[in-house]
Amino acid sequence: THPSSVAFRRCSVDYRRTPGLSKTHPSRHRRRPPPPNSFVTQESARAEFDPVIDTALGQAASDVRYAHPTPSLCLASFARLASAPSQPDPSWFHRMPSSVAGRLLYVIKSGLLQPTSWMGCYASHVDDYSLLASLFDDVLGSMNTGSPVVTKPSMSSNSYDLRSQGLTKSVSIRARVSRNFEGWPLPSRMSETERLLLEQRLIRLLCNASATRPCPVFSLTPHDRWAKASTQVASKNPWHVGGDALRQLRESHVMFQDTSNDVYLTSAGVSSNWPSGRGCIVLSTGIIAWYGEEDHLRLIVVDDKGHQLGETYNKLIRSLEAVAAVLSSDGMHFARHPRYGFVSSCPSNLGLGLRISVLLPLHSCRGVSQSAQLQDWQQKAAAQGLSLRGFAGEGSEIRTDDPVEVTNSKSNRPFQTAEQMLSGLLSGASTLFRDQCEA
Repeated sequence: THPSSVAFRRCSVDYRRTPGLSKTHPSRHRRRPPPPNSFVTQESARAEFDPVIDTALGQAASDVRYAHPTPSLCLASFARLASAPSQPDPSWFHRMPSSVAGRLLYVIKSGLLQPTSWMGCYASHVDDYSLLASLFDDVLGSMNTGSPVVTKPSMSSNSYDLRSQGLTKSVSIRARVSRNFEGWPLPSRMSETERLLLEQRLIRLLCNASATRPCPVFSLTPHDRWAKASTQVASKNPWHVGGDALRQLRESHVMFQDTSNDVYLTSAGVSSNWPSGRGCIVLSTGIIAWYGEEDHLRLIVVDDKGHQLGETYNKLIRSLEAVAAVLSSDGMHFARHPRYGFVSSCPSNLGLGLRISVLLPLHSCRGVSQSAQLQDWQQKAAAQGLSLRGFAGEGSEIRTDDPVEVTNSKSNRPFQTAEQMLSGLLSGASTLFRDQCEA
């Protein structure tokens, strides 16, 4: 077990249900002095001082600096801020109110428990990005020297046709946006009741925006949990799906994978209460709304026989505008930050919250091992500002005998406009396709 994961487990305060401390926790009601040999001095002791939180954060900072050669982006930023004498406030987390320090501990939890994580943090509330701006500024600065895009995505006037770059065969094009709602905890901190209430509300509202009747809803919530949040719904889930039907939905990429199998999402709390409050709604052919995955809502457009990246993207924006209008009429608004753009659970999805990809049928070179071939493809993609994923999407294995998903690099996405993403994908995917070996 990595030492920093032990540091997190030392913190026994339950932050599960409140933004700050439990109402019964004594440090919420009186100021407590720092413990002996703590990481703060008496002069810098904060109001609402909590020695359990402070010790856990201090131990984590020490472990990240001395026990982990390649910490995640968030943990590296956390360690820098906790120790750098050049910072305006060298005490940094020691001077935070306990409620904010508790947020910090929860945000970096996945990085402490999973040292192999690339990002190593998930926001737990919309205002984490304001309360912990020093951390997120440092994280984003280590990803890119630019600033996140804060404007709304708009329609593109360019088709970005792959055929213009020599890719004449039709390919599968996918575009998605991630959105979260004001006034709700983010998925890592939602209770089961909140997940169910959000699911039932989204089904009611989004079915009004669906072009298909009856509205095709596929819910993963078990029958025995469906009515736990409200007495106003049926005792059994009328949209429940499982077994072979669920397997087919996942194989056709209509439904997302089981996030409880993802160690990073599980460590962050995103997969808590699985599978309650999770599912998808088919708004029309090729337009799907996922709810309860990594973010509150993900809107996805799939064009399985496409050529024009701009056409698929514009279809997504039209659908997003229609969905936003329906939701806002019921008081549900997408959360935005003035400096980071649309709020997401993972900082890599800030900015527009947009990702665009194509599935390319890349061919292996004769006499080249699979590992060497994958390394060659990944290096070429990285040189174009792109990354590769397996046929089944996030976290899936890349196989040389399956189509490979080529998408914008997560290091660049928060800082790119839609036009930059589209033009970069057009150029990079076409280069990868042209440079591959003959079948």
